[in-house]
Amino acid sequence: MSNIFYLPRAQSLPGAKLTFTISGTTTPQNTYQDVDLTTPHANPVVADASGYFAPIYLDPSLPNYRMKLTTSADVLIVQYDDILATPVLNGSFTGNLTGFTATSTTGVKWAKIGSIVVVTIEGKTGTSNATSFTLNNLPDELVPLSTFANCAIPPGIDNGATATDCSAAVSSGSNVITFSRNASAFGWTASGTKGISNTTITYSLV
Repeated sequence: MSNIFYLPRAQSLPGAKLTFTISGTTTPQNTYQDVDLTTPHANPVVADASGYFAPIYLDPSLPNYRMKLTTSADVLIVQYDDILATPVLNGSFTGNLTGFTATSTTGVKWAKIGSIVVVTIEGKTGTSNATSFTLNNLPDELVPLSTFANCAIPPGIDNGATATDCSAAVSSGSNVITFSRNASAFGWTASGTKGISNTTITYSLV
């Protein structure tokens, strides 16, 4: 039985590429467009102009996979080894945001493929009252054992202006996603409008 590898929208990454090889090598390994594993994908699989990848089905009869995500210009974003063709879990929740004058929430979708987690957060803005900015209720099943360090995310808003130096991080054992500016968790302005754009982050649970 095949298993689907699902990646939510790679926000701001039109034409991004997913390359699949045998884990620990550069030897290409097939993925498929259909559940019956009859039509192979091109390798790499290329996202469309909006940053979406078509469904990708893994073959459980093959060795573990390596997945490499790059930009359209082949700049490496992230690479993971030992991806099993295990069932993909998908879900969604309402994220609680902090750092605003009023209670603020946003929609969050997630996918878990073995130990790999992909979290997609809907963009949100509001009036700031703190130099920090977090999403506080990441489900326990998505909490990593090791810290996922600051990773660049699409530009946000700080004090009403575009902020191009935004990043996100998840600490070991933490249910909190921390949004930073200039690599500082306290780099936001405690007034004016702040927020994030639609954001996708990918990390390992181990």
